[in-house]
Amino acid sequence: MSETKTIEVDMVSDIVCPWCWIGLRNLMWAMHSLPEHKFTLTFRPFFLDGVLPEEGVDYHSYMDAKFPDREQRKIGINRLSEAGHKLGIDFRFDQIKRRPNTANAHRLILWAQGQNKGLQVKEALFLNFFTLGNDVGSLEILGDIAGQIGMDADLVCELLSSDQDKKTIETEVKAFTEMGISGVPTFIVDRKRGISGALPADELARFLLQDKSE
Repeated sequence: MSETKTIEVDMVSDIVCPWCWIGLRNLMWAMHSLPEHKFTLTFRPFFLDGVLPEEGVDYHSYMDAKFPDREQRKIGINRLSEAGHKLGIDFRFDQIKRRPNTANAHRLILWAQGQNKGLQVKEALFLNFFTLGNDVGSLEILGDIAGQIGMDADLVCELLSSDQDKKTIETEVKAFTEMGISGVPTFIVDRKRGISGALPADELARFLLQDKSE
């Protein structure tokens, strides 16, 4: 009897994308609903805004400029809050002070994945930004998060203060943009099929197994 082939899943996303957190939770439900299959999950970087200064900007001013219709924004926030609540996510947009440049957060994710801590760091970054309101562009905050998940915080801070893997992240983001990815989350299965959006878990499960049913 042949061994079940591992299904490779790449999730292209950004830490400041609330639908990406929802998409991740739905993806985890989808994979857990298919216990007879094996999966690998790799997080890939994307910049919702790639021209922000490294220190970030004031969050509320940024959102006012990007989404000037406050009534529509309120509707969107309520929709997000309801969707998040169903998945155990507590969005606290009122707590957020800075809209960070996420390049350093993506470097931390890259290093964490090298230690099999990708999911832990991804969840920790989402939690720190969307629930705790922490500036996930801050090297101090990123170092704290690294320490919380069992990484060497001092080493991480040292690496973040250098140019280590900056080009790696930039190159990967550029590659996904050139592939035509303009919205996240985007899920790529076995490096040949992709789908975008924070889809419900059952839809994601069907997509993960699409080749199996053809």
